[in-house]
Amino acid sequence: MRLLFAQDGSIATGKPALVGGTICVSPAEAPILNDVVLIKDGRIAAVGPGNSVKLSPGVKVLDCSGLTIAAGLWNSHVHFVPRKLTGQLHDMLNSLRVY
Repeated sequence: MRLLFAQDGSIATGKPALVGGTICVSPAEAPILNDVVLIKDGRIAAVGPGNSVKLSPGVKVLDCSGLTIAAGLWNSHVHFVPRKLTGQLHDMLNSLRVY
């Protein structure tokens, strides 16, 4: 997994568009593939399929193909579990007892 980090704010100025990456919304949801994240004035302005997010002139397009995009304030201590195993994991966690 290749990650794009933008914590220094270098892409937060202006109107960059992150195009073609895999967007991880949360560990509980399936990733969104090949969408666009449009940033305006340091905030996420739009997320969606490339044909639904209008990119105005002057937008700096950043090719994120092969990269994973996640929100900066997301809990980064996460153990990813394939969706097909989430039911088993849920059952296992519910069977634990606290002493």
